[in-house]
Amino acid sequence: MVQGPERPARRRRRARGPAPARARRRGPARARRDPRARHAHARRRPTRPEDRHVPRPAREPAPHPPGRARRETLNLFSYTGGFSLAAALGGAPRVTSVDLARNAVDAARDNFALNDLDPAAHGFVAADAFAFLEDTAGTTYDLVIVDPPSFAPNHKAVRAAEAAYARLNASALRQVRPGGLLAAASCSSHVPMDMFLYLSESARQARRPLRLLEVRHEPPDHPSPLHFPEGRYLKFVLALAE
Repeated sequence: MVQGPERPARRRRRARGPAPARARRRGPARARRDPRARHAHARRRPTRPEDRHVPRPAREPAPHPPGRARRETLNLFSYTGGFSLAAALGGAPRVTSVDLARNAVDAARDNFALNDLDPAAHGFVAADAFAFLEDTAGTTYDLVIVDPPSFAPNHKAVRAAEAAYARLNASALRQVRPGGLLAAASCSSHVPMDMFLYLSESARQARRPLRLLEVRHEPPDHPSPLHFPEGRYLKFVLALAE
């Protein structure tokens, strides 16, 4: 009889008794099930009459910052009303948008309605800006925006464009109330910024002193190569009319 290797002896399992009873936790059953409820229960305090929540009245809209709102505005060469919308949404009680293209004026009116602004509370005029300024001479505004198309398509037209810009802004400046603002812009690549500051000539023609407040160029999302100065054609000047 051949004997195999001896098998290791099996360990006897000790008889286990019943599991010890766990200590009861204080607090309601919900606190035992939900830890968040347990913490909430710990923070609960007796409610006193003076601790009861009193509903606050509805918050009134914040007033517009002084000096920036409630400016009656004239926007010349308004196109579809970008500047006009910004003025109206900023608190201007009335904005008059003037553009030669009737389709653009209709689009500006529609944009006011799309932004929950009543077009009937504002003015939309399809007319030439030069003629409009002549026909409405004597009417004044708190803010006049002048953003014409390029007056200098080439170098030969620079002299004529400079004279046209000066005459246009002089006429617009005459309709700015004392203490009002003139916002003048240009997109002529052949008219550099130093030449665009012809506003001194406009002020001389209108006999209105101007104080330069801001000079702006292209925003960061409109970069141009350093060796291509013609790409930096956007110019914006904000001046205070005395």
